[in-house]
Amino acid sequence: MLPDSTYVKSEKINSDSLREIVTSQQEVISKLTETINQVTLNDKLFGLFSYDTVFTVATTLSIFILGILIDRFIKNCEIKEDRKELRLFFKTFLDRIIDSTCDKLSKSYKDFYQSIDIDSGIPTTPPKILTGDFDRLNRIDDNKLFHAIKEKEPFSKLLSNIDFVERLIPEIDRYHAHCRKESDILRTPLQEMINDYMDLLADYVEHVRVTNPNYPHCAEFRDQVNDAVIRYHRDISRTRQLKKFYREILRPIQEKVIETNIFRVDQKGFQIADLGKRISYQYNYLKRLVIEFKLDYRKFYNYTKDSKEKLNIEREKITWR
Repeated sequence: MLPDSTYVKSEKINSDSLREIVTSQQEVISKLTETINQVTLNDKLFGLFSYDTVFTVATTLSIFILGILIDRFIKNCEIKEDRKELRLFFKTFLDRIIDSTCDKLSKSYKDFYQSIDIDSGIPTTPPKILTGDFDRLNRIDDNKLFHAIKEKEPFSKLLSNIDFVERLIPEIDRYHAHCRKESDILRTPLQEMINDYMDLLADYVEHVRVTNPNYPHCAEFRDQVNDAVIRYHRDISRTRQLKKFYREILRPIQEKVIETNIFRVDQKGFQIADLGKRISYQYNYLKRLVIEFKLDYRKFYNYTKDSKEKLNIEREKITWR
């Protein structure tokens, strides 16, 4: 058994060793804590945000932005599809105007001016093409259509030519109505004058038979007038043959009544010459009106034909699909 001093000494040694161990462990813990803190500090973005937080926020933002991009992509696809449908819708009615309406209009105008003369007169109504294609095109939003078509210059020329053809039709209607009115103003009194003229010729035949004036050319002129009256009532009176009346009856009689000086020596002859002159003026006024009418319709034909060619050229420059 150890002495008490030895025990005390041994106990003191154990206490010192324990203290050293504790101190050593504290230092280790302190260094570990410092290391942990340093690691933790290094695991933060800018020393403020943990990477877990940054990752979570970045992921959320990425998903949100991706959603926006996908939504915009879908909307862009829908816009492109809508614009494509709008282009094809526009082209459908454009094709009808170019390939059908313009052809029909130009053909009707051509047939019209080629068939009109002073005998047939100016019809009550102009040639008509019933179509709603212009109205359908007008209902399209121009702003949307403008953005739907990339080729702006050809598209602008297309619209200009479509507007020209569309506005030409009512202008022709107004012009036609005006010419028809002018024709009636000339034609109605002209026909009345012709009736009076033929009555005057018939009176002259009776006048020569009754009075038998002593003039060498009366019998010859009387026979010519009598033949003219018979031919008029047989071949012309029930028809609209102003040209034939003018060439075969009026002009020969007028030339004869002047050539033989009958208009100087006979009152009936003077009346025939005077009325025939006024009929000639009226006839030539009407003839000039009809010729101008025909020439204007030929212009309408050329306008429509040229517009179709221009529309066709510009149509080919545009990407429709």
